[in-house]
Amino acid sequence: MISDAPYQCASCVSPVSLELEQINNLTNGILKEFTIENLLSYLIKLGQNVEIMVTNQQEDKSQPKINVVYQKIA
Repeated sequence: MISDAPYQCASCVSPVSLELEQINNLTNGILKEFTIENLLSYLIKLGQNVEIMVTNQQEDKSQPKINVVYQKIA
């Protein structure tokens, strides 16, 4: 999402208060230094809506899982 944004990487440091190295880690999927709360707040600061949906486990008793979906609305 950061790479899709209409601004250069140097300017994206300001809205989310991150160092350039942290932004590089985010864009490369290295998330170990970030909390869930911080990641969600970054999305809000970047103008994104965040929706969390909890559902019952499927009837086939498959392993519970987490799905993350990014929906780009035109």
